[in-house]
Amino acid sequence: MNNLQMLVNRHINKSTGATRTNIVKALGYSNINKGLRRFDHVLASLQGFDKVKHVLVAVLAVSLAELDGAYRLASMELEQQKAQAFRPFFRVVTSSAPRPIFVASLFPQIFNIAFLFDESLSAVEQLSLACNAYKAHFEQYQGAWPHGAGGEFSGAIYAPKYDEQHHIKNDFETCTRLIKPASASAMRLTLKGKDISSVMGNHGLVLLNTRSVR
Repeated sequence: MNNLQMLVNRHINKSTGATRTNIVKALGYSNINKGLRRFDHVLASLQGFDKVKHVLVAVLAVSLAELDGAYRLASMELEQQKAQAFRPFFRVVTSSAPRPIFVASLFPQIFNIAFLFDESLSAVEQLSLACNAYKAHFEQYQGAWPHGAGGEFSGAIYAPKYDEQHHIKNDFETCTRLIKPASASAMRLTLKGKDISSVMGNHGLVLLNTRSVR
């Protein structure tokens, strides 16, 4: 149970008349069971918290500052859990889903690119090898699902770390670095010894051309 769930339960237990049913009714649900399921999902996943927090302030008589504090702690806990559970991956992105969809589970080798994540190499060296691996994968499957079962390959996502992903494009050399917006402002990026953080856009995107770093 995270900090937000504990705070809500604590105020329900000590409040006179405040119940989970009162909360979901205040959120506008006429189907109480459906509302309870969605409310529990918000507390556990923290998705949609902004839409319910003012209702919680009103129903539970809790301060917004206390609620936001519990949310921040719960967010940190959730991020730590995701980071601990993360495993590096390297996957193809296709222009459309395979048809029928269950075909994807029959051919995991098409989606998942065989690659050794070698932490002894620099980030630039690994990225260069990843581009080459995607090129070989693209050529092996001729850039598309076999027998017209799905769309064409539009690139690949190379994710060596939880908070770092790279989108390799079909020229096999240009790579967009995707950085989580929450951590983008603290991330310092260098290329050939030069700080390139200033070229980051509002969404934390940096274009790297591996041809210049090989």
